[in-house]
Amino acid sequence: MASKGEVAVEPFEVKSDIEVRLAEVERRMAAIELKLASSSGELNLDMHEPVLESSRGQPALERPLHAGGAENCTEHDTEEQPDAAIQDKEEMPEAECTKANDNQFVTVAHFYTSDSLVPGSETQIRRHVRSLLQSLEEQVHHKVHNTVWEAILLSGTPVLGRMGSVSLALSFIVNLALQLTVCIVIQLGFTKSQILTVNEAQEWRETQAHSADHMDATRVSLVSRVCSGDGSLHISNMQQQTLESIRMYVHGSFEGQEKGQVPHMGVLLCAAITYIWILQVGRECTSCWAFTHGLLSLDRGRTHIKLSVTATQTEFKLVSISTRRLVTVLCITFLRFLIAGWLFVTGAIWLAATKDIQELVLNAVALTFILDTDELVYTSLMPVRMQTLIHELEPLKRNVKRMWKHSGALGITTIFGTTGFCSLLTYILVLHSYSDLRKIEQHMCDGHQNFVVDFNPHTQFGLSTITNPFDSTQPSYLTEFQKAAVRELIDKPPQNSTKTVYIASGHAFERESAQTAFELSGSLRYCQDTPAVSKFLPILRILGNNTNASSCSDLANKCREPDQRGLRGMCPDTCGCKDPLSGLLLEGPVEGCPRDVCRSSDEYKQRLSSIQCRDLSPHELNQTAGWALLFEQWVQWRINLVPELLQAYRFVQALFEHQGCGALRYYRQPGNISLKEFCQDSLSFSSLRVFCPISCGCNINMASNCPPSCAPP
Repeated sequence: MASKGEVAVEPFEVKSDIEVRLAEVERRMAAIELKLASSSGELNLDMHEPVLESSRGQPALERPLHAGGAENCTEHDTEEQPDAAIQDKEEMPEAECTKANDNQFVTVAHFYTSDSLVPGSETQIRRHVRSLLQSLEEQVHHKVHNTVWEAILLSGTPVLGRMGSVSLALSFIVNLALQLTVCIVIQLGFTKSQILTVNEAQEWRETQAHSADHMDATRVSLVSRVCSGDGSLHISNMQQQTLESIRMYVHGSFEGQEKGQVPHMGVLLCAAITYIWILQVGRECTSCWAFTHGLLSLDRGRTHIKLSVTATQTEFKLVSISTRRLVTVLCITFLRFLIAGWLFVTGAIWLAATKDIQELVLNAVALTFILDTDELVYTSLMPVRMQTLIHELEPLKRNVKRMWKHSGALGITTIFGTTGFCSLLTYILVLHSYSDLRKIEQHMCDGHQNFVVDFNPHTQFGLSTITNPFDSTQPSYLTEFQKAAVRELIDKPPQNSTKTVYIASGHAFERESAQTAFELSGSLRYCQDTPAVSKFLPILRILGNNTNASSCSDLANKCREPDQRGLRGMCPDTCGCKDPLSGLLLEGPVEGCPRDVCRSSDEYKQRLSSIQCRDLSPHELNQTAGWALLFEQWVQWRINLVPELLQAYRFVQALFEHQGCGALRYYRQPGNISLKEFCQDSLSFSSLRVFCPISCGCNINMASNCPPSCAPP
């Protein structure tokens, strides 16, 4: 008798060895009788191990059916039938009804392969297969899985004991906490796209991508480097990662390529992973339903666990379940179903929001791992003894009615249903944002890339210029110089460097690194070539494109170029900073020449005093080399600023070549500006006073570069 508690456990039924042997003999005798009762001799059945045989190498199906499957058999059906049906393959299938004993009939159907079917045979096949499948309805069970969700069924029973139930409850709480935490974190932090939005990409292109502040030393714009996949970038890394992810996702391209070999690779991979995820969650939901169905098929009453041990086998089964335990376990199973659904929704959104191919695969693996957390907790935290005990629990029998009816159509419907559902999710979650990816790529890299824009807050001018295209195969001279300098200093101390100037003080290094040409010219006290020019020769050779230069004189032909400020500052004498007739237009302190120091030198004053106080004739001016060089520099400098006015600048140059100093009486267009602007020094330019002292008013108002002969008595 069971105690008055909720759970009832039957006492062990221990049978003697003689009783066991007698039962085994009876079982074997019944099998022999069943075999002898078969008509063709092809039926070879064992009560526990049925054997399938076929005659003449043809496949055959022989399956014992329970009484429910042989309800149409009669005593006459058990008589021996001729073997003609077996000999002829065209007559298929052939059914036999064999009486195994007084209370059970066995149906045997033989099926043979054939190129053509006898009319009406397909109907017979369906009838016998249906009869076979209907007999299997009584054999549908659900094996309790190795998961805390289903093991909780035995919690609180004497089988597990008090400590075992506590261990199982704690494992259940741990699993519940882990899965809920992960679901919350995924929903709050991972369901949003980790790449730039369309507005952010457009904002970056319009503000940072073409900024002159982000143009590198090789005059390459930031957008050109990002869109070309420059791996040496130290800024805009998120923009570059976004662009690479989009190109791989949309075009299937790698390593900075704009087009790849697998278009729409991201969508295809995301759809495949989403389909796998649907199958994973579907398997979890199917397990929930099978477990629920098995519970509902149990008898009601007190929780009754039957444990029977014999010498040959052990019977451990759940016979009945109480209403309170049933409701509790069903609520837990429903919670399992809700968590699976929650994880499915958040996981699908997470996969759709992942636009990096590698991250997409890793996220899919992570979701599967999270879904299987309950099994991991069960196998890791539950004692092996309890796992073994739960494993020996007999499967829960499921009471089903005609579950095999239309099973083939159901399978096809399931395949098409899951495929359609996956396509719907892909359309809603993935393709909906697919156009945004193309817009982001267009905003970041479409159109012209090789230009930069800047705004001067002092002059309030907006400026733009053309930059060099990015070419990783042909690095610039500055990049090569920097690499060479770094390689040299890796192997030797900076004091022994032959490519850079060593500065001991950190503050002095910062000052010199940010020093302008104007500040450099102001710091010079002598208008002569710097004795330490040898320290600057490595960079001067690169800037002057003369690898064999050994002194300032070897680079003299580069002095008039606008970008050679450092050369004019290091070699003012060679470049003509203290020669009033050298024709050096960029003679101002902003362009590198120490003007005040040079004009105060004895050499400059001596050369200036030799000039007469009169305007040179056009013929004399054209015979002076510096006159033509001066206006050629002026045109080049101007078209760098406003190339659209090239024709106007060339007209001014021709006017001075033909009329000489007389051109100062005219005005230039556009703007109706007087050409007498050439008579004034600026921080960048030298004036025409030494060539046209009268037209420039030196006889009225002496200036620093007016000939001394023009001074009033």
